[in-house]
Amino acid sequence: MTLNDTRSSNQSFVRYEPALDGLRAISVIAVIIYHAGFTWLGGGFLGVEVFFVVSGFLITSLLIGEHRSQGLINLREFWIRRARRLLPALVAMLTVIGLWVIFFGHQHVAAFRHDALPGIFYFSNWWQIFASDVPYFGLANPPLLRHLWSLAVEEQWYLIWPVVAILLNKRTSSAHLRRRMAYSLTVVAVLIWFATALASFGADNNRVNFLYLSTVTRFGGLLIGAAAAFWVASHPRGFPIPQWPSRLVLPAFALLLLSFIPFHVDSLLIYRGGLALVAVFSALIVLEVTLNPRSQLRGLLSMTWLAAIGKRSYGLYLWHWPMFVAFGVRQDRVRVWPALLVSILLSECCLRFVEQPMRSGWLGRQWRILYRPKLRRPLRIFCVLSVIVFLPTTALVVGLLRTPAPIAGQGGAAVDFDESVLTETTVSENASTVPSGQIPDDGSPEVTTSLVPFVMPSLPRKLLVVGDSQGHSLVINHPEDLDKYFTLIKKTSSGCGLFEDGRVITQQPKFGWSFVDCGPPVQRWENAARVNQPDVTLLVTGAWDVFDIELDSVTYVFATPEFDRKWIANLQTGIDAVVAQGSAMALLEVPCMRPIDAATPVLPERAMDDRVAHLNDLLRQVAAANASTTTFIEGPDGWCADEKIATDLSLRYDGLHVYRQGANYIFETISPALLRVPSLR
Repeated sequence: MTLNDTRSSNQSFVRYEPALDGLRAISVIAVIIYHAGFTWLGGGFLGVEVFFVVSGFLITSLLIGEHRSQGLINLREFWIRRARRLLPALVAMLTVIGLWVIFFGHQHVAAFRHDALPGIFYFSNWWQIFASDVPYFGLANPPLLRHLWSLAVEEQWYLIWPVVAILLNKRTSSAHLRRRMAYSLTVVAVLIWFATALASFGADNNRVNFLYLSTVTRFGGLLIGAAAAFWVASHPRGFPIPQWPSRLVLPAFALLLLSFIPFHVDSLLIYRGGLALVAVFSALIVLEVTLNPRSQLRGLLSMTWLAAIGKRSYGLYLWHWPMFVAFGVRQDRVRVWPALLVSILLSECCLRFVEQPMRSGWLGRQWRILYRPKLRRPLRIFCVLSVIVFLPTTALVVGLLRTPAPIAGQGGAAVDFDESVLTETTVSENASTVPSGQIPDDGSPEVTTSLVPFVMPSLPRKLLVVGDSQGHSLVINHPEDLDKYFTLIKKTSSGCGLFEDGRVITQQPKFGWSFVDCGPPVQRWENAARVNQPDVTLLVTGAWDVFDIELDSVTYVFATPEFDRKWIANLQTGIDAVVAQGSAMALLEVPCMRPIDAATPVLPERAMDDRVAHLNDLLRQVAAANASTTTFIEGPDGWCADEKIATDLSLRYDGLHVYRQGANYIFETISPALLRVPSLR
């Protein structure tokens, strides 16, 4: 928000301060650089905490000023002003991005459906904590609306804090009481930071997700901003500031900027003082530029171009991340400039043609014009609203519902799981058959080979599935009857192979992909195994492992000794981490892939069966080297041996990711072997 929202009646206390916009400009620039994937600013995401401090200060200042000038706080008017300020741009962004998803971004449909409703109703942060099975920092390529969590935190603040402020203002009529309130709010913020730090010890991915996203843990910055507002309210503008705290401000500003560099998303130091330091530094800067008109820092942050960016910080934050995802910036950083340019243009257009008219009361004026007694025409009103609101909204919703989402969602006709493959007293060494309902051309089923005695373990067996999006689609489309035998736990990372970083090199022109956010397998699997304590951990991978990889300026050419050593080493660290948690490891055979032009780009390397065969040789080699803990699980033969099966779109929508029939085909094949994996417990 900006102080321009203030009414004239309370401007004696609340004045527009360009330096605060300058501070927000620095924050949004840091966030944008971080989101672009530039690792040299690994802590750029801490710019969000600066936003929280400034928002806490401005909102509380407005509430104090309104109470001081009018003797009360009008909650209804306050919330209407907030809605006018925030909702139009958000709705415009969701509409534009939704249309792009319908026509050009089919691969994002499921994630957009998943996140749009929490986004528009401002509970994205809790949605991502409880409804997402992937940690906020655990996705190689986060979805289009992942950034809306911070807006949700602020909006929840806007709902709760005004009610609290009414009670506080009734008890802080004097400067002395306001200073005491500032101290009290600071103590509460410190307690929140202290509790957050304690909770970070021994934290797994789920708890880190909570610490970063929850309203409770992020209220510290907002409260310290509110404390600064009560402190400013207890002093007149130009109040002589003691020299020693004023001298601390420039070093605090320098430390604030430097804090964006060393911190990293994986560092628990963020929760053990990182957020607190950033918030305190920000609050000191706010106090300096607000109370000290002669401050050098105030002059620096008030520069015209910096303040102009700050005024547009909300729009820039709102638009830049979806544009970065749409342009694939994190896969190819060369695209950051066109993506940023489009973000700036969209933000400016939204500001001029949506936000400013709505803030000025344009919609209310149009409604009053339409509803004047002489012009009262219900049919006309209905037609206008239909054209402006109902028809576009309906078209967008219908379009999203009708647009296929082949990877992230369920699909295909349901089939019955053949439980006889699990209840027989003997099973074959390789139980590969054909999909249910499909018979080979010669009319005879495949003949099983050697039979091995089989003893059913305790059921259901807890099966943790890790790997890439192929594992994701396998789990979400599993046959219902399988739940009698397995409790499936999905901890997959879409877009992540076994390389911990680096860039994919492919024959497909103009395609880029990086593993910048994936991290090594040991990080992706260890916490999942420790938290869930599975009997067996099944690795489903391959779609991102068949490429040459450029890592740290070194190109690892597929199937060379250098590539194999690196790939095996990463797999081995993951296996060791899982086994250390008491889980057996199973490596699923990589299927031959037949990619088609559907929701995923067609990359030639995936269709090369010799590359798939080489990966399977490596998996067998690793399983043999870890025979006591790791089992190689052979998948269905049909993916490679029968072209009709391999290209059947009822099994794999895009030739890579299974739907229900394909998942059933795999589970009927591999379930006996999974039940036979020796337990380590």
